[in-house]
Amino acid sequence: MEIGTKLRFLRKRKSMTLADLAEGIISVSYLSKIENNDNVPDKEVISLLFDKLGMPAPEKIDSSTSDYLDEWYRVMIEKEKERASSMYEELSGVITEKDIELYIKFATFRIKYHLMEGSTGKAEEAIDELAGYEDTLHVRDIFYYYRFKALYHYSINDFQEALEIMKKAATALPTLLVEEWDLTDYHYFFGLVNSRLRKTTSCIFHINRALKYYNRNYHYERAAECHVLLGISHERIQEYEKAEEHFLLADKLARLLNNLYIKGLVSHNLGYLYSLQNNYPKAMEYFISSIDHEKKRNDNANDTLNTIHCIVIENYNAGYIRESERWIDEGLRILDEHSGKYSWEYYYHLHIYRNLIEPSLGEDLISFIEEEALPFFIEKEHPDSIIKYTYILGKHLKKFYKYKKANHYYEVSLRTIKNNHNLGGIIL
Repeated sequence: MEIGTKLRFLRKRKSMTLADLAEGIISVSYLSKIENNDNVPDKEVISLLFDKLGMPAPEKIDSSTSDYLDEWYRVMIEKEKERASSMYEELSGVITEKDIELYIKFATFRIKYHLMEGSTGKAEEAIDELAGYEDTLHVRDIFYYYRFKALYHYSINDFQEALEIMKKAATALPTLLVEEWDLTDYHYFFGLVNSRLRKTTSCIFHINRALKYYNRNYHYERAAECHVLLGISHERIQEYEKAEEHFLLADKLARLLNNLYIKGLVSHNLGYLYSLQNNYPKAMEYFISSIDHEKKRNDNANDTLNTIHCIVIENYNAGYIRESERWIDEGLRILDEHSGKYSWEYYYHLHIYRNLIEPSLGEDLISFIEEEALPFFIEKEHPDSIIKYTYILGKHLKKFYKYKKANHYYEVSLRTIKNNHNLGGIIL
């Protein structure tokens, strides 16, 4: 980092204006040129400026500490949580603002660390700390800052914002020499964000780039996750054979690793794949298998609720109403058991199907979707649920001869489809 950039960073942290720092030392215009790295002052001026900022003039950067920071980052990428936590404590006691470059590097990597620990609040604080100094950051720091900021937005389900920020990180990439393992993580996350937004072509491009590295270096867990994402992508463009091929490859790796999470994930997606092909027996076989794996893990009710939601739909569409009702009861039991720890979307999904099963609750269904469910899905920007439930709402309004309102909701459904043509098939 050049001397002028360091001065600008420190001045901003001290909430000083150009005039405040320049007073009694040099002119404001000259200081501006220094901060923009258009002019290199002599050592005496440098010393006076840093003294006024309450900091010693920078010395040569400690390469060993910088290398240790890089090692800490790689440890986080490798998901070695205990070691990453130990290294964080060590670095926190060593790095201060006296070493500006090291401090910025540490502050940037700290965003990643807090997200790894599941502390989005602390990650947000770390992002806010650097937000006012973006124009002082070196291009490499900018690259990581945007990547971790995007990861933060992904972690709070703000996928569109995550994508926009990743595009900013991408603009810095061509000017950098990034190690292959780090570039692979970049592609994997970029693919993951695109998958969430159903940008299938972009997802396939980035995940294939990542998969080549993971296969070559025997990173079986990440390779399995890549196969799942590729399976989902091919499923969305109705290339069902390719989708099944990727899911089965992921399943093979999951069995090799005895990874219950991936086993459950693969079974769920194979169930959904067969559901799209109207193969009820196969769909139910894999959905039940997914539930079994998820119960063994016993650490994420949302995964189980997601699969139960699919089972409810599968049985309802197949005409097995009592079976659908049984799974609704199971889902509601889990919601009660894990109160406050699940996604509210399943509360709405299950209650809508409960009302669909009971014809006498037709008007209750209309008011529930209109007044509770739809506002939730609109706020959370879930277009697939908006499409599905406005269509169902339109159908039920017609039964009560409310044709004007029915047409309104049909139009909302069609408009949402038009604005989200990348969604693929919606199971009604």
